[in-house]
Amino acid sequence: MKRCIICLHNDIDTIFVPCGHFTCCRQCARKIEKCAICRVLIRKTYLVFFAV
Repeated sequence: MKRCIICLHNDIDTIFVPCGHFTCCRQCARKIEKCAICRVLIRKTYLVFFAV
């Protein structure tokens, strides 16, 4: 699993809508208003679960 690009500690588990970027953890996603990659306003987030 890849690490969050903001805190570099937690696993990535959140996807942003509308841009679709999948780059950070839920804790960091709660703290930002714009995507860290494309700077689009985040309208919604989804928590992603992986089955191994």
